[in-house]
Amino acid sequence: MKNITTLFVIMYVSFLTVCYAQSPGGVSANSTNQFWLDAFQQNGTNGSAVSSWNDFSGNNNHANQTTSNRRPKFSTNAINGMPAIQFDGGDDMLEISANNNFNSNMVSHFLVYETSTLNAGANLILNMDFDEASNLLFSYATPTSSIGMIKNSLNSAKYNTMSLSGTNQIASFLWNGNTGTLKGFLNGTNGSTTTNCINTASGHNRTRIGAFNTNYKFKGKIAEIIYFTSILNSAERNIIENYLAAKYQINVLQDKYSHELTHRYDVVGIGQETDGNNLSARGTSNLILEATTMNNGDYVLAGHDNGGYAPNTVDVPLGYNRYNQVWRSTITNYTGTVDVSFDVNNYGLGADDDYILLVDEDGVFANGATEYTGVYSSGIVTFSGVTLTSNSYFTLANGNSQVVS
Repeated sequence: MKNITTLFVIMYVSFLTVCYAQSPGGVSANSTNQFWLDAFQQNGTNGSAVSSWNDFSGNNNHANQTTSNRRPKFSTNAINGMPAIQFDGGDDMLEISANNNFNSNMVSHFLVYETSTLNAGANLILNMDFDEASNLLFSYATPTSSIGMIKNSLNSAKYNTMSLSGTNQIASFLWNGNTGTLKGFLNGTNGSTTTNCINTASGHNRTRIGAFNTNYKFKGKIAEIIYFTSILNSAERNIIENYLAAKYQINVLQDKYSHELTHRYDVVGIGQETDGNNLSARGTSNLILEATTMNNGDYVLAGHDNGGYAPNTVDVPLGYNRYNQVWRSTITNYTGTVDVSFDVNNYGLGADDDYILLVDEDGVFANGATEYTGVYSSGIVTFSGVTLTSNSYFTLANGNSQVVS
């Protein structure tokens, strides 16, 4: 059994505690994620009315419906085993109230939806209503196309249209109102770049989901909406699309993660392309991934099996217990090491100075696992210089004590 001791600067570990909040795919984009509507995190009873679709960005930008007969329904098994919010195509809609934090003409947004029951014509998914135009940003689907629209400063509608293939979709749109471009991607494939989209976005009035008042009504299931007030770089976009692809088991062009059949949950990633990088990642679990430097085309992604934080005392080296939850990694091109941290404030495992990271290539931790010794500070335990491969399984372990939550 190998043993690798980690040396780490305590001040840096404390820095992690205050700087990391949960983000989709581990992409915070300088804290510009304004809202994150996720049916999986919402949870609910099949067929129950949704009066509020909660925002998981931490900004409390919930999408609400006060009129009972206009509330969509929660669907527990909507897209390859994942839940979604089902809109009836009649009068269902949700709305986010006015918020000046949305006042930006630099926008990246991601939509996950199912198209088998769409109405004919335009089915509205997301509308951003600003003083410049009530339909300044308008993302919708027809039975044959995924479409993003921007109303430019001349009050002319500019469309970015991509042909649908299959029924489960990940649509991504990046609008730069300064340069006047709207880029569209469908399941990771670059559809086109629409030009002449120059406009400002001030005086946000409301955000509509599922209908434009009583028009353009969406008939189908929407699983997730992620909205940033910044232009994500290519690495950040690839990572979010891989997070969504693994979760909903939808094929994407830039596939950087190989374990979606067994470890589809909360995939996070670090990576770099020519236009930027994402070198720090934390999603909804307590895992944090870090790298100091990467080269263009390098990626490290990891997701877990949703096994939970209950103690596993069977498949462990003698004298240890570990999280029942196990992560797997996929490496693209990267040849360096990573720093792996866990926030154990809510899910402690025994003594603060007795944490061990177990990394194994066959998923059996009792024999042959590589052990890394962690450094604990302010609820964060960090393992630096960790070697992961595309076959690695890893989890957090400690002395033989029960998980404290």
